[in-house]
Amino acid sequence: MRTFDQLIKPEQEAAVTYCLNALLQEILEGWLRFDDPANQNDLQARIDAAFEEANRQQTPWFAGECIMEAVGDELRSMAQCNAEDASYAAEDDPPVIRLGGSPADGGDTFQPYIKDTGYATGVVNRFDYFGIHAEIVKAA
Repeated sequence: MRTFDQLIKPEQEAAVTYCLNALLQEILEGWLRFDDPANQNDLQARIDAAFEEANRQQTPWFAGECIMEAVGDELRSMAQCNAEDASYAAEDDPPVIRLGGSPADGGDTFQPYIKDTGYATGVVNRFDYFGIHAEIVKAA
C-alpha cells in the first residue's frame, strides 16, 4: 500500500482526476447536494445555476462543463483531499478491506460521517464531507 505522497506525479494527477470525475458524477446524478446554509456559502446555488444554464441553452449534456466552469476550483479542492486521503494498492498487494467509523464516532478512517435519515423520497443521508455539509438525495 502507498500513500498519495508516495505516488509519482502522473499517478497523483490520475488519482485527483479520478476523484474529481467521481465527485462530479455524484453531483450530476443528483446523489450529492451541498447544504449552503450549514456551509455558509453558495456552492449548491452555483451548481443549480449551472444546471439551469445548461438547460436554458438546451444543452443538458454540457451540465458537467457548466458546473466545472462555475465551481471547478471548489470541486478540485475536494477531489485533491479525497485523493490525498486514499490508500493506493499495487497489483501485487494482497486484497484489503478497510472497516472503521468516522472520527466523530471514534474511528480512524477518512470516510465521511453518514447519518441515516431513512429511505423515503427526499433526503436519504446527511453527512459531513471533510467539513463540508452535504446530503445524498433519493429521487421520487
